Amino acid sequence: MRKQKRYFQWIDGEMKGDIVLLESIEEFEGETFYNFDDGESCNLRFISKMTNSTADLKNKFMVEIESPSNPWTLEQIQPKKYIDESMKGEDIDIPSLHDILQAHGDTANIENSDIGKDRLVPPRKEQRIIDLPSIDEYRIKTEEPKKDPVVEQPKTVETKVEKQEVVEQPKTVENKHVSFDPVKILVDSCKKHDTSVELSLNMKLPSKYIANIASSEFEDGFNKFIDCIVSDIDTKMIIAELKKALSSAYSNSMSVEEN
Repeated sequence: MRKQKRYFQWIDGEMKGDIVLLESIEEFEGETFYNFDDGESCNLRFISKMTNSTADLKNKFMVEIESPSNPWTLEQIQPKKYIDESMKGEDIDIPSLHDILQAHGDTANIENSDIGKDRLVPPRKEQRIIDLPSIDEYRIKTEEPKKDPVVEQPKTVETKVEKQEVVEQPKTVENKHVSFDPVKILVDSCKKHDTSVELSLNMKLPSKYIANIASSEFEDGFNKFIDCIVSDIDTKMIIAELKKALSSAYSNSMSVEEN
């Protein structure tokens, strides 16, 4: 059965306003995560069900929407205008209620003003409210490892064999491989010094937003987050970049002595 497309919208963070498609749902250490087609994930606790009220979006990062053509919109808060006839029709900015409360009656010393900030505006067309997707419908399914077929070994007939005296061969000392490469001999025999080498890697990494969630929501989450990234690193890539760094370090330091 084909799964219904379910759309979600980021309402906070770096991706605020972006609309994404739900791909799968998985459970990890007692928490439920929604995975989206933009490669990001979000904890279910920070996702709001479909709603037409801003009150339901408090402390949420995402909200489900009925259609990408009818999303929540971000509107910049502007001061209201008032035409003062006593001042020859000049416009006067009226602070928002939030700013008035912050100023305690003194609008000249407003701090943390909400003027210029974005506020969420519900979809233009009222949505048909539905529950969040079923976990069972989008759950990531893992296949059980296939068992190797058991091959029955052919039965063998035991026969009596006369014991023969086994003469133990003298043990020989295995010779270690010795390199005759002059460069290898030179490197192995020289004195080593502690040296700092600058290494630069170009990697595809999750956003800082995902690192913040891992760090704040899970015990030792940040270290586990780093371990997950390190475990996926291709050591061949590191070795290749290390060769470049070493080549650069030695090339810049080499000098030719004049006789």
